[in-house]
Amino acid sequence: MKIAVPVSGGKATDFRHCEQFEIMDIDPITGNVVGRTVETPPCTMQSQLSGWLLEQGTNVVIAGDMVPQTMSSLAASGIEVLLGAPAQGAEELVNLYLNAVPRESVNI
Repeated sequence: MKIAVPVSGGKATDFRHCEQFEIMDIDPITGNVVGRTVETPPCTMQSQLSGWLLEQGTNVVIAGDMVPQTMSSLAASGIEVLLGAPAQGAEELVNLYLNAVPRESVNI
C-alpha cells in the first residue's frame, strides 16, 4: 500500500499548492511505514497529477483540500481521498490514518 501526502515546506497542504509529494510505503502485515520517498511531480496541472499518482502506485491521498474534479479523477482511478488534513508532517498524518483504519483494510 502507498499513501501520498502533498507537502509544501515539509508540511501537508492543499493539493493545488503542493511543491512535492511524500509517498509512504506501508507494510501490509504490520501496517507500519517501511519506506518513504519525496517526489516532485512532473507537472502542476491537477488533472494530470491523478495519472502520475496512479503510476507511483498510490492507493490513498491525504490532503488539506482539492477541487472536486481532481477528487473525482482520483476516485475513478481507485485512489481513496481523505481531505481536511492539518498542516502537519506527512508521516504523522499517515500514522493517524493507519491507526484509524481496521487492519484488514490495510491488507490490500
